[in-house]
Amino acid sequence: MANVYAKLDIGISSSNYLGQGSEGRKDSFSALDLQLDTKTDSDILDTRSLVQSEIGLTDSNYRFIEIPDMYVATSPKLFDNARTTFGRRLTDWSVLDQTWGAGAFQPRFRWDYLRPQQVGLLGLYQELKSGPVKLTAFYSPIFIPDRGAPLDFADGRIRSISPWVVNPPYEIEIMRKSVPVRYDAQVPSIGSIIRQDTIGGQMMLDAGEGVWGSVSYMHKPMNQLLMSYEAYLAADDAHVTLYPRVAYHHVASMDLGMHGKTMSGSISGIADIPTDDFHGPTLWTSQQVGNMFLVSPSLTMYPWGSKKGGNLSVSYLRVIGKDPPDTGYLADGTSREFDSRYPFKSAFLMTAELPQWRRLTTDFRLLFDIQNPGTIVSWMFTYAPDRDWKLFLATDVLSSFTDETADGTDFIHRYRENDRVTGGVTYVF
Repeated sequence: MANVYAKLDIGISSSNYLGQGSEGRKDSFSALDLQLDTKTDSDILDTRSLVQSEIGLTDSNYRFIEIPDMYVATSPKLFDNARTTFGRRLTDWSVLDQTWGAGAFQPRFRWDYLRPQQVGLLGLYQELKSGPVKLTAFYSPIFIPDRGAPLDFADGRIRSISPWVVNPPYEIEIMRKSVPVRYDAQVPSIGSIIRQDTIGGQMMLDAGEGVWGSVSYMHKPMNQLLMSYEAYLAADDAHVTLYPRVAYHHVASMDLGMHGKTMSGSISGIADIPTDDFHGPTLWTSQQVGNMFLVSPSLTMYPWGSKKGGNLSVSYLRVIGKDPPDTGYLADGTSREFDSRYPFKSAFLMTAELPQWRRLTTDFRLLFDIQNPGTIVSWMFTYAPDRDWKLFLATDVLSSFTDETADGTDFIHRYRENDRVTGGVTYVF
């Protein structure tokens, strides 16, 4: 006899961006929000499915569907100490990766750059447990990279519904004359992108209370596609063609933490070692990646008596290693034209979830970038008049304190015009 659980959330939300933004950016979006969460438990197989979607009410191009979690697994009732899972499953490979949304292990759905959502790796999982020790092995022949809002290259311009896509220059000055720039992209076939192998595993020691630890490793494609470009000057305009590519890396993590009734903490590290050594044809200019070592201590406190009563947390991120400059025909040996895979090199993240007061829940989030001084301050207020209804209001304010030109190494400066206010209502079935 199977036990079935299902929850459907239906809501309407509206986001308004307050800054000037790039050319052609839309400042207001209203959408129908849908989320279906289902689980089944039986004596033989368990299943899980989490499906999310937004459908624009004012713009038909504003829509997406994402499936962070969808798998079938053998039931613990069938085997006590072993479990086989096939599908897309969210897994805690690294505390740092989870806390900072780094995208080192699991890919992200980046419709919203301020809150990139991790999604599970698609493949075969095998777990073995013995007391407090759990071993996990993973293999997949399918690669799904980071996803976000689609790009349109019509009429030689790069357009997107997303306010997080910063348009490149459409004109350049050559010999005191403005010359239009036309863009194109040569994207490999979907089959050649997704047919990539991933292999990895994890060993975890966790008795539920006290000290715990884990070690994870994978050899896999980077979740971010790397880019090259070719540019040339024609009679009346300039042409730029983009060439995305898949690159592999070794990624390993080590976590050590402690569970407690009033506080918990951890220190988490990631080593990211690319195996990419791409230079391309003579006229191409190519993005390069180097070795990165990330470390993040975190502390969470429960000052209101229980974990369900709210919490305060602080985390620090330090990235050791530099983004190498682009190489190739138009490279100058010092600069890079593309976003960094890890935009925050030295930063603090502080969050607070306050206890519910008269059915009102308050969440606060502050990110302070030390290397490229700036802050992201976020508030979210949720009011639940009864068990099924929720109303929310959220704000995000980005403040950059640098005078540098926006590029891929200064996230806050690049997106500083994307202050926004979001409100909505949700009904839970």
